[in-house]
Amino acid sequence: GLGDIFEDEPNDSVAHILDDVPVNVVGETSFADDIDFFAITAEGGEQVRLEVIADRIFGSDLDSFLYVIDEDGETTLASNDDFFDGSRDSFIRFIAPVSGNHVYFIGVTDFGGFGGSTYDYVLNVSIADAPDRVEVEPNDTTGNADEIPIPGFVFADTEFNDDLDIYFIEGFAGESLIVDV
Repeated sequence: GLGDIFEDEPNDSVAHILDDVPVNVVGETSFADDIDFFAITAEGGEQVRLEVIADRIFGSDLDSFLYVIDEDGETTLASNDDFFDGSRDSFIRFIAPVSGNHVYFIGVTDFGGFGGSTYDYVLNVSIADAPDRVEVEPNDTTGNADEIPIPGFVFADTEFNDDLDIYFIEGFAGESLIVDV
């Protein structure tokens, strides 16, 4: 993927096309009732992951609301508000329902309709053929490390004080990786 890119305004009525994922899009809801639209193409059966990172890391004022619309522009396939405990950030994981290449529109807005220079966010978009993984304990040494497919997503937690979780990947020389924790 491209790594980090900036939102391409205006994208309220014409979607910013994200043609190389995984990608992190740096954006903001610039004014009241601003909705930022993005478009991706996914194959039927692929897992699409969308995550808004705003208040958890950046202290943004954004109370994100995230949704996915089918290419007909009318059918909402998924939506989310406040996925993470103690946070206003949103997350959606869905399996592309239509076989073959299909366009999906992603909308990011503020739940209360607010906007401005303090309503910034990063939208992480990734697509994977492999299912999400769940951490398997013990994985605290290289000998029992959990494998993460590329691209991949693992749900895990630190189960006790000083818990160390080790993972491994297989890659190729010269590949760039985006690791997001």
